[in-house]
Amino acid sequence: MDRLVPAEGQKKMQFIHWDLDRKEFPVNVSQFDQIFMLDIIEHLKRPEEFMDELRFATGCKRPEVIITTANIGFFATRLMLLLGQFNYGKKGILDATHTRLFTFRSLREFAPAIRLQDSRRARHSAPYPKALRNQFHQPAPGLG
Repeated sequence: MDRLVPAEGQKKMQFIHWDLDRKEFPVNVSQFDQIFMLDIIEHLKRPEEFMDELRFATGCKRPEVIITTANIGFFATRLMLLLGQFNYGKKGILDATHTRLFTFRSLREFAPAIRLQDSRRARHSAPYPKALRNQFHQPAPGLG
C-alpha cells in the first residue's frame, strides 16, 4: 500500500471518518483557510442545516468553501428520463446514497440561502464515454 509522504517542512495529512449529518464537528473547523466538500453535499440529509452549522463553527474566519456535486440535469440523465428510466445505481449521478440532487441553477440558488458568496463557478465536462456505457450497461472496449 502506498503512503502519502509529506514534503519536507509540511505537516502530515490526517483523515477523520465522521458522519457529517451529526451536529458537531470532530475538529475545530475555524482553523482552516479552505474547506473542500467534493461530492459530499448531495449525500447529506439536510445540506442547508449542515452549511449553517459549518458557517457558525468557522466563526469570523470565513474560510473558502469549495463545493462540487453532480449535475442531475446532465444530458445522459435527461435522455434516460425521456426514455422512462430513472434507476438508482451504485455510482454516478443517480447513486443510491444521494439524498439531494442539484442542477447548476439549484446549486447557485443554494449558495445565497446558506449565505455563501458564489464568487467563482466552474463547469467541468463529464466523462461522456463512461457515462454512456454506464447508462446502457455496455462494457468498455476490451473488457468484456
